[in-house]
Formats: sequence, C-alpha cells, structure tokens
Amino acid sequence: MLFVLINRKKSRMSTKAEVTSGFLIVKTFERMCREYLSSFEKYRHADPDRKVTYDPIPLEQMPGKYRGVSRDPIQPWHECFRGAGVFEEPTEQELAAWLFLTELTDSGKAEGWFIFAQDDARKLFEMIQPPVEWEIIWARRMDKADAPPSETVILGYEPIDFDGDFTSLITCVVFFRYRLTTDIDDPDGNRAKVHYARLNKWGLFETPAHAQEYADSFPLLPEHERPRHIVEVRAFK
Repeated sequence: MLFVLINRKKSRMSTKAEVTSGFLIVKTFERMCREYLSSFEKYRHADPDRKVTYDPIPLEQMPGKYRGVSRDPIQPWHECFRGAGVFEEPTEQELAAWLFLTELTDSGKAEGWFIFAQDDARKLFEMIQPPVEWEIIWARRMDKADAPPSETVILGYEPIDFDGDFTSLITCVVFFRYRLTTDIDDPDGNRAKVHYARLNKWGLFETPAHAQEYADSFPLLPEHERPRHIVEVRAFK
C-alpha cells in the first residue's frame, strides 16, 4: 500500500532568496504526534460522510521518533493573519518568538523559517514560555558546501522540498500520513523491506545516498510532489 501525500498545511511563506542552510525552530516529535492524532477527529467531525480513508499511524507503529525538518517550523507572524482560519497561529506563550522572527526577517538576519545566526536562534528559543514543545535544528542542502555549526551532531538525512512547504517523503509517508491507497509503483513491498529498514531512531537515513535511493523508489510520484533536495539535519549536542 502507498501512503499518499497530503499536506496538512500549506505555508504562507515563500522565500525571496535561495536559502541552502539555516537554523529552524521546530515542534518536538511528541507534539507533532499529539496534534496529528487529534486532527483526525476534526476531519471526521467536519465531514463524516466523506469517502476518504483516514487512517492514522499509531505511535507504536512509527519507526523511531522523527526529528527531521518537516515539523511545522516557526514562521514570521503578523497580526493581520489572526482569525483567518488558514494559518496556524502562535499561542500566547509563543507569540514573542514568532514576532521576533518577523524582526529578524525584516532586518535580513532570517529568511522565512530560516535563521542565519546561532545566537539569534537561541535568543528566539528562549522567548518561548513553558510549555516549550520546540527544539532548535540546523539543516543544509547536500548539493551545497555550507559548513555546519560547531557543537552540533548529525541526526540524519532526508529527501525534502527544502525551499517550498517542506514536503517530506518520510514525514507524510512513514510517520504522519493522512490517506491510504493502492501502491502501484511498489507491488512487491520492497520499499518497506529495503528503505524503511534503513531509518535510524530519529526516523532519518544514515547516509545521503540512502535518502536519495528512497526518493527514487517513487517512480510514479507526480513531479510537483517530488522532493528536490537531500538535506542533512543536525541538533545541538
């Protein structure tokens, strides 16, 4: 079976310049799981007669604790967005951090979700009041030679659309899927046998080559859903 990609939310951001690396403030895996599971009840309640298979993956069936890029990074915030019902809104405890990212973007110290300086990323993170269900990561495209920051460790690699809405074949297929349908491009189930077995405890691949091989295992995926980059993900030690 193929876990069809359905983006949970489209980002309002589109970066003005090409960003090949940077710090991001992303939700913890535990928060992602909680919000993912609760969203199914909202869908069923909103449209109970819709003929769609809503089939969440139970936590115990997830291969590790996903710590990749596709975890709803904090974005710049403007109050005119509030109440629109389209974008995720910051909580009261998070608002100062979201507004600070807006300041960083306006001053050229950030671009969209990406924060360029480690000190700025830490300052923003410290603005979040408890409960703090976020973490700082740094990510880079593997087709570029951006030097990683010190005091970080590699979590792994994933195929992802790095400058779009962070569509990830790992996130939407292995961890947080929203639909289930027939997998016509993997009739023998080799994807699970070969590729999913290579995921580490953070739900990422150990090598860029394995991440690329996984992306290539979707030959019939529409071009607009195909991730264009292999990304290295790092966390602070």
